[in-house]
Amino acid sequence: MNPLFEAYAAALERRWLAPGTIVCNLIALRNLDTWLQEHGIDAAQLDPLTCEHYFAEQLDRYRIVTMRHRLSVIRS
Repeated sequence: MNPLFEAYAAALERRWLAPGTIVCNLIALRNLDTWLQEHGIDAAQLDPLTCEHYFAEQLDRYRIVTMRHRLSVIRS
């Protein structure tokens, strides 16, 4: 996983969040990380247009509630 996402995951663990919350956040980050790698995009270069493309593709596979949660994780 991208070091940027790893650092965020470590910060989540330091906040004493519920294990399920951490797992859900990690799934969201790994999903985005995989997509970025597949498209040759570095996480540091993530911009609003790239996010739009990511979410447009993901909405074909996942429910809107799932994508809303992932959006909140990515915003963080």
